[in-house]
Amino acid sequence: MICDGFTGPHIRLDAPASLRETAAAIAGSAGYVGASMHGYVTACAYDVPGVMVARPAHRKFGGLVGQLGRPQDMVRDWPSGLSALARSLAAPAGTIIPDAVHQAIAAHWSGVAHCLKVDDPQRRPAQRSLLAEYLRFGLDGAGPAWAFGGFARRPG
Repeated sequence: MICDGFTGPHIRLDAPASLRETAAAIAGSAGYVGASMHGYVTACAYDVPGVMVARPAHRKFGGLVGQLGRPQDMVRDWPSGLSALARSLAAPAGTIIPDAVHQAIAAHWSGVAHCLKVDDPQRRPAQRSLLAEYLRFGLDGAGPAWAFGGFARRPG
């Protein structure tokens, strides 16, 4: 295992009980190094410094760090990942996801809301179908409490 040689405090999540457990571990950590793009995205969402070990180096990895303006967060091997994380942890803390990304997400959801609000009799069946599927997906995945929480809140 990669982390068997680590001498400092670390957590290895090789069999997490749930996605929430994984997200909580990443959110509460000082930093993230991993080969999971979703782990890196989770770290970014919680402003946890992160490094993605891109093995293999799929184009989507480069696209993600490029959109975030953080090419230094993608490396090709574990030793480079640990070095990159050490540099990130030594730098002043800051927001990982740029405001422009949050603005683009807000604009996207505003556009979705606008499309759903348009009162066009020809669109109503599609609008109802989309909303029903969205509700069904949320309830099936997280139960009734899901319907009472926000789905696109910005942290902080």
